[in-house]
Amino acid sequence: MERMLVCGAGGFIGSHLVKRLKDEGYWVKGVDLKYPQFSKTHADDFIIGDLRDPRICKKVTNQPFDEVYQLAADMGGAGFVFSGENDADIMHNSALINLNMVEACYEAGVKKIFYSSSACIYPEYNQMDPGNPKCSEDSAYPAAPDSEYGWEKLFSEHLYLAFRRNYGMDVRIARFHNIFGPEGSWNDGREKAPAAFCRKVAETPDGGEIDMWGDGFQTRSFLYIDECLEGVRRLMKSDFIGPVNIGSEEMVSINRLAEIIMGIAGKKLSIKHIPGPLGVRGRNSDNRLLEEKLGWKPSAPLVAGMEKTYRWIKMMVEKDRKSAQKLKEQLAEEKVENVEIVEGDILKFSIFHPSGGRPQDDNFQFSNKKNSNPLNPPLQGGQESTPLAQKLSPSTPLTQRGVGGLNHPYKVVANIPYYLTSHLIRLLLESANPPTDIILMIQKEVARRICSKPPYMSLLALSVQFYAEVKIIATVSKNSFWPKPEVDSAIIKITPRQWGHPDPAVAGEGSPANANRTFVQDSSVEFTPHSDAGPQNDKINTENFFRVLRAGFSHPRKQLLNNLSSGLAIPRDQIAAILQTAGLAPEQRAETLSVKDWIKLTKLFFYQTSDKKP
Repeated sequence: MERMLVCGAGGFIGSHLVKRLKDEGYWVKGVDLKYPQFSKTHADDFIIGDLRDPRICKKVTNQPFDEVYQLAADMGGAGFVFSGENDADIMHNSALINLNMVEACYEAGVKKIFYSSSACIYPEYNQMDPGNPKCSEDSAYPAAPDSEYGWEKLFSEHLYLAFRRNYGMDVRIARFHNIFGPEGSWNDGREKAPAAFCRKVAETPDGGEIDMWGDGFQTRSFLYIDECLEGVRRLMKSDFIGPVNIGSEEMVSINRLAEIIMGIAGKKLSIKHIPGPLGVRGRNSDNRLLEEKLGWKPSAPLVAGMEKTYRWIKMMVEKDRKSAQKLKEQLAEEKVENVEIVEGDILKFSIFHPSGGRPQDDNFQFSNKKNSNPLNPPLQGGQESTPLAQKLSPSTPLTQRGVGGLNHPYKVVANIPYYLTSHLIRLLLESANPPTDIILMIQKEVARRICSKPPYMSLLALSVQFYAEVKIIATVSKNSFWPKPEVDSAIIKITPRQWGHPDPAVAGEGSPANANRTFVQDSSVEFTPHSDAGPQNDKINTENFFRVLRAGFSHPRKQLLNNLSSGLAIPRDQIAAILQTAGLAPEQRAETLSVKDWIKLTKLFFYQTSDKKP
């Protein structure tokens, strides 16, 4: 019996590939950081291991294999790939995996190895026309991928081809185009467009509204998982090395994709187009080489695969709802009367939206790239109507709206996924009545970023620390969870500074809590975050503060003098003088400044008042 090794066997494509190989009668070993999330693995043997460690790579290849399938990578949808915050991890982690695996396979004498590349390697300049993108295999050069994910994939293609040329390794390379299907990410921030829209449609009642990044005219093609695996197996049985596209030629706009899913669900929904990461304007698989070399190309219509995918995601959404109902029934049975279970979107919970809408300013970013953060696009949309939320009157004064409609202190304790982190922290800190304490379990690396100190500050760290004191109070190993996640977690305590309140003269009744928000010292407390940057009665306007902050971070790795001059449209000599007054060197970089440094700069730029402009 032939023996197969699948790297990344706990992921979406990898877990499906393991099942396909078992159905074909092979003995299969899988390796990944985690087991498949949504079903039991079909592998004969499964090793939990980190392929960034060369010792693990040698361990999993210490027995003869006829074929190795290298699918393991640090990846996700647009919300993960295009945030800018994950670039280093994507390149470092995936490059390490491929460097380790190609060497381990060579030393172990593996007969044949498959590498999964991506359509993201294609140049951005060939994909600007949504109606006519150029993605033939020979169009990859001159190289200009639109993401670090694409650059790493292109590098690894060359890595495997170099091992073939120099060491005779038998390799096969395919460039995947937007593979989708059941049992993939659908709500963890790494989901791709088909799963994201299936989830949104399944969660939204008929006649409701869903969000979409961009104008929806950007185009893509999407390939169902079964046809992807058919292409992979045909390539491995052929003499063709590749690289070759494996994707569908049925190109649709993102608007059309949403319409297809609505049609499957039997719902009529409106679409709200919001800012967000778009990637290239158009992308479609060119299958001429695939058909020429393999005598085959995908043919199933998009709607057929989408119907299966929607049914599965709808089932997952309903499963979540049933869990909430079961908890309500259990509390009722135990006669617990002081707990209310709210099943809905926390980002739309009315308690935190006194103006009837979400905050609009995009301050809490994982990325230093202005307006490029898919994890935190401008927050828009409706609200969840719950008994608790209905107690709150839109006409209630800003300073009197809290839980239960009273100005009661409250705390927030939550274990939240990565994609929700910046959204929720921002929502709580910018609300009219912020909690006294926020205790969150989040990814360890994100917690460390939030708690950063100079010279390692970021927009996220400065935004949170402007409003609150932060500290990590515990770390939790990934080995403490089942199923085991990919990363460790941390418990972070965020204590909003009780130093001010919205000035009604500036904010105005009924306006968003953070709109032109000016904080003045609260006489009931001793500490203000700007107390060491000027007189105690100074005002600090958040709009001005974040305007200066975003200008300072507008271009990564550039000097503060250049960023502030271009970002604020102020001559360099004036910027240099202000920096000197603030005791800062013009060659410093934004990440070296503390919160008090930025407050001091804001006062100097705005003459220490909120109503004077430079």
